[in-house]
Amino acid sequence: ALAGNYDLIPQEMSQILVLAVVMSIIVTPFILANLSRISDFFFRGVSLTESFSMLPGRRYHVIVCGYGVVGKFVAKELRAGGVDYVVVDNSYKHVEEALRDGEEVYFGDMSKTAILDKLFIKDASSVIVTLDNMEKKRLICEAVIAHAPTVKLVVKVVNLEEKRSLRGLPISITIDGKKEVATRLVSEALQCELGK
Repeated sequence: ALAGNYDLIPQEMSQILVLAVVMSIIVTPFILANLSRISDFFFRGVSLTESFSMLPGRRYHVIVCGYGVVGKFVAKELRAGGVDYVVVDNSYKHVEEALRDGEEVYFGDMSKTAILDKLFIKDASSVIVTLDNMEKKRLICEAVIAHAPTVKLVVKVVNLEEKRSLRGLPISITIDGKKEVATRLVSEALQCELGK
């Protein structure tokens, strides 16, 4: 309004901007009050309440948190080994990818107690956290430890700094991706050398 009064923008533009601000003030409470219905409308293929109903009675399963690059490899290895597992991701894009790949996948945030309950985490044998986001990784680890302290928790870290930041948590195993790659590279190189 002030910009229009001082002729910084055309009067018509000023009126449109004021209208947009007023409309957003009016609509925001409605959107917040109906957020779950709105998200269900957009994410029809991945309804939380319906999809999690497939899990009751599940015991000794592995929960893979994240379906990024590492999560895909983890799922592939578990499938090849005949291990009972489920994948959980809070990225709709990753959930769609997993569905296309034929994975049993659920849309949810594993740092939330309600999601952990729906996954029967207390009956799981282990949780593998493959996320890259350090903050989210820590929140999930804290939630899993608080909710199911006896579950084996395996976490992928990308560097020593990440490993140090998780040091205070009772995580079963942390795997440093770069260190593992280096070890494997040396192992393969030495096998080639010895095979000559």
